Amino acid sequence: PCNSINTYYGQTWCGAINSTSGPFATCLKLMDKARVRYFVDSCALDVCLMEASNRLSKALCNSLGQFSQECAIAARNANVTLALDWQTKSNCG
Repeated sequence: PCNSINTYYGQTWCGAINSTSGPFATCLKLMDKARVRYFVDSCALDVCLMEASNRLSKALCNSLGQFSQECAIAARNANVTLALDWQTKSNCG
C-alpha cells in the first residue's frame, strides 16, 4: 500500500497534468475533465507504488508520456496544432 499518495498530486509530480499553467495547459481545453482526472489519479497511484523500488521518475515520466499521447490524439481530432514541451519541464528528457 501507498501511504503518501497525496504527495504525488502536487504540481511537481502528477498535478502537472491538470495544471492550467503547466506543460499540458492546452490539453485541458481539448480533453474531457473526467479523462484528465483519470490520468492524474493513475499517475499518482503508479508513482506512489514505485516508492519502494526507487523508480519514481520513471513512473512519472511514463504517466506523463501516456497523457501526452492522449492529448495529441485529442488535438488531432480537434484539428489543433499542438507542441508540447513536457519532457523538458518535467525532467523527463
